[in-house]
Amino acid sequence: MRPSENSHAQGKTSHQNRRTMLLHPMEDDNSPFSSFLSFPAPPLPLSSDVTFEQPLASPVHFFHKHLRDDLLLKSVLPFSDLPQCLADIVDENLGKDLPRAKERGGNEYIEPAEGYEWDEVSSLHDMEKHYRDLYSDPSLFTTSTCILHPSVQTWESALVFPSQMTQKQDFSYMSTCLTFTKSLRTPVTDEERKIILDLREYTPFLAVWTMLAPLDNGQNVLTLIEPTTNFPWQGPSVGCARFQAPKKRAPPDSKHMNWQHSIDEIDPALYCGRVLRSSTINQRKASRKPSSISIRRLKAQKGYVPRSADYLQELWFHAVRADATFLILYCGTHQRLGIRHRESQTLFLSEPVNIPSEGFTKLQIGWHMAALLDAKDRLHALKNPEVLDEGGPPKRRRLDAAVGNASKPRAKNPSISAENLVNGLSSSSFLLVRLQLESFDSPLPSFFHRISNPKDLEDAPTLKRSYPLSTAYTLHATERLGVGATGTVFLAHLSMGEVQSDRRLVMKFAFLPEQRKRLANEASIYDHLHARGCKNIVSYFGLFRSVDDDALVLILEAGGNKISRNPRFAHPTDERAIIVPEELRPKFIEALHSIHDAGVAHRDVRSQNFLIDERGHVCVIDFDRSRIGQPQSHLEREASGLEQLLAGSILHVERQGSSASSEIFL
Repeated sequence: MRPSENSHAQGKTSHQNRRTMLLHPMEDDNSPFSSFLSFPAPPLPLSSDVTFEQPLASPVHFFHKHLRDDLLLKSVLPFSDLPQCLADIVDENLGKDLPRAKERGGNEYIEPAEGYEWDEVSSLHDMEKHYRDLYSDPSLFTTSTCILHPSVQTWESALVFPSQMTQKQDFSYMSTCLTFTKSLRTPVTDEERKIILDLREYTPFLAVWTMLAPLDNGQNVLTLIEPTTNFPWQGPSVGCARFQAPKKRAPPDSKHMNWQHSIDEIDPALYCGRVLRSSTINQRKASRKPSSISIRRLKAQKGYVPRSADYLQELWFHAVRADATFLILYCGTHQRLGIRHRESQTLFLSEPVNIPSEGFTKLQIGWHMAALLDAKDRLHALKNPEVLDEGGPPKRRRLDAAVGNASKPRAKNPSISAENLVNGLSSSSFLLVRLQLESFDSPLPSFFHRISNPKDLEDAPTLKRSYPLSTAYTLHATERLGVGATGTVFLAHLSMGEVQSDRRLVMKFAFLPEQRKRLANEASIYDHLHARGCKNIVSYFGLFRSVDDDALVLILEAGGNKISRNPRFAHPTDERAIIVPEELRPKFIEALHSIHDAGVAHRDVRSQNFLIDERGHVCVIDFDRSRIGQPQSHLEREASGLEQLLAGSILHVERQGSSASSEIFL
């Protein structure tokens, strides 16, 4: 929007200026919100030369396929009354008796201004900014003031709509939105502070929001969603008996929101019967005792055509991970609002709301308010888990128990022991991967085949139609160790049938093109060091690629603890630094020299990349930046930098392509 010349008048702060440029003050009349609620939503001002790329691939990700079975989306049901429910919430909670703007310390209430020309939208980033400025910012201020802190005499918000969003090939944006700010500038009452802190701790995310490009495909994804009681959730392309994870109670749903009566009217047989049938089928499949793993052949596609189910699966996944109730789909010309009902694993979805349309602005305040009130309604149950046990388990859980928790038959392999199980992984042509942490417990594993030459990722082996179950190594990721530039790292253990190994393994996943390139480089360095008998590296078991997509996983053995996290080496005055006792420093220097003697320059020497175990053995890790054949002068600088690092120095050296970490020496 192009503001008038007086937009910056009245000495506003820079934070308020940005909003004042886009919004005008509240009229001092008896209906302070009336003009805001009746503000007509303008058409999206698309630039005449705007172009949006078609999506190249499905948004369904590796992690989306490994949620626990009792967290998957099962049904999508229409909820045509949802907009009216949200409008009623606005009418019930809007603070008509709130002080006028002049009584609120001079801060003006903000609302959309008519008579302005909105800036043209030429990208998804512009669309997101347009929505935030026109609808979300006023909704945040209104919701927060009316519900969280009505005592505050200035217009402030304890809620925020994050601007950090993930763009998907210029077709869709994903953002976890409507979360809490760190603090308010103005003091609140003790009661208000307690509620805000509790909500921030127990329900940090209130809604998830996806924006699609205003193309025909984007509109079709949003408008052509069909109701179903058997949602086609995508899992890994593997055919085998499903792993039956222990049943867990669903997170609590709200009990007193005005849409609850509509949900209660649903016939329980819709989802209870579905669970009964599903469990019976699983029992029947389990009784067959399959002895092989089949690989489903994916049909070759010339190009991806966006599907509503794919984007719903992505949005539901983020709602589960955030434990959010509200899901919003927006494409500039239409919007759909959804409520996630945890107990029945159902998405209740409104009809498409056209833009422009009357009441659209009020609808935006409505879902902001409803998301916050829903969190407050669930807060007691979240703080007191024992409340969930009152009255016994819900009906759907009892049906599961009546059917029985059919477990997957495990193939016995008496010829292999736990001691030599891990050693055999080095020669395995494939492996299965399961996630068993947080909200993940893979109903089906992902199939990864070995990459024999990390320097040629396109040289894929010819896969068989099936593989013997008796030779299937299964890696179980049980702890997330971190997320870095190369990808996501998990702690894992290995099993084959009923045999399990206690040796701790590390799985490094790479999903993006640059991550895969770096992980493949790391694998080639491990191959090189292993061939030259280097003793100061962790055991390396190979690089594997998913049959579902281009995801890579590198398998290593956990070789000890990082010296950066060892309290024994903590610096007395600077938490960024370490001090290694002088008698131990030669071990680390010798470890780096062993890498150099094999012709490898590490190029990422820092305390996080050195391990020491209980026996005092030192290993060097993380070779994604390493190179072979660097000048001797570079190797000498690395060794000198490590000596300074071990003695407590904080090195500030520019890193190629990014700002330096405080203890990196290249």
